[in-house]
Amino acid sequence: MIEVVFALLLGVVIGLAFRPARHALREHFTVVSLEIEAAMAQVVEGGVFNFTVVARNKNGRVVPDKGITAASDAGAVVVVDDGSAGVLTAGAVDGDFTITATDGTLVAPPFPVTVVADNTPASLEVVAA
Repeated sequence: MIEVVFALLLGVVIGLAFRPARHALREHFTVVSLEIEAAMAQVVEGGVFNFTVVARNKNGRVVPDKGITAASDAGAVVVVDDGSAGVLTAGAVDGDFTITATDGTLVAPPFPVTVVADNTPASLEVVAA
């Protein structure tokens, strides 16, 4: 009987001792903001644009996250649910568009993307002079 009481008391003491650590750990991994990052903000019509979505805690540190989605008015968007890789396939209309990312109620500021006309010639002809 005394072993059972001792085990219960020990469990309570250990639980109380680690309670602040559990709270701090939970705070460390709580996402409070999302940000879309990319090397450039321009893509050719029909081209692909790579980006990432970064989740940050209240101290501005990057933290792992799941459940990130993205959308754009410039074309089709696919993003890995942890935000580590996103791809926008631009449509056939040039202009200024945005990419948005969300995770539950969190919304990243819209990321501006410019889709430019594809002026690559379809063919070249060399004519002798």
